Amino acid sequence: MLDMARRRPTPPSFVDPPDWLAELPGYELFELHEADAGWSAFPEGVDEQVEFPGGTWRVALVMPVDLSIGDGVVDPLVLLAVLADGAAKVDDKVDELVAHCRSTGKSWTEIGRSLGMTKQSAWEKFSGED
Repeated sequence: MLDMARRRPTPPSFVDPPDWLAELPGYELFELHEADAGWSAFPEGVDEQVEFPGGTWRVALVMPVDLSIGDGVVDPLVLLAVLADGAAKVDDKVDELVAHCRSTGKSWTEIGRSLGMTKQSAWEKFSGED
């Protein structure tokens, strides 16, 4: 049971998206493409400095893939705190976006599929009902 609680759902990949995702309106605005420094989901002609109407919400975390590179320079607890803070901000935005999806008529099946979980799991996590 504890192992199940530790497993995160696996949302759909933008590197190899399922057909249902690639067919949704607006998908092309977030489609991944190879950039000079790795992968980017910014649409062509849009960079990190662009602001969208009404403001732009962003979270950016940059840390080495090989965490040992910071040994002796950055305490790993600092990296952990930074990552946990970023994850909490992302979790808050996921909650907000799920509520918005529901307000626009999206089903728990659609929401669960987008999050890589069952409709029941999505409902239990986000509905606020017991």
